[in-house]
Amino acid sequence: MKRILLPNQNATDLSKVLSWCTTHHAGTPVHVVGLDGGRLDHRMATAAALIEARSDAVLHMEEGDLRRIAPGRRIMVPSKPGTVIGLHPYGEVTVEHLSGVTWPLNQDTINTGTQGVHNEATSTEVWIEVSRGDLVLSRSRAHLA
Repeated sequence: MKRILLPNQNATDLSKVLSWCTTHHAGTPVHVVGLDGGRLDHRMATAAALIEARSDAVLHMEEGDLRRIAPGRRIMVPSKPGTVIGLHPYGEVTVEHLSGVTWPLNQDTINTGTQGVHNEATSTEVWIEVSRGDLVLSRSRAHLA
């Protein structure tokens, strides 16, 4: 196994590895597992690492998964009806489109807070597009597709 040193004390190990993957393996799907446990400060920073690294990785945790929704492209998130979908904005975010959920959005602005915490999938496909801002989407493990 090759060891890669990323000496940056201003970022967590997760943020460093996500940045490395973004730089050296752009366009390659990245899935990270085993993020449960450890220190509370690192666990709280898990979603922020996706934003900091501008990563398209999916972070799999015991309760579900997290993914960054990059501005400028409409993506489909596989789901099952009843899956809890959460939107977690970092600052002000403009959601151009959110469908396949109980409470769809179209050209709506959401901010850091709890406004987007609980929504539910109504189909097997949740479609989302963000035009501006940093957003993390969560899916609950109990209902993952």
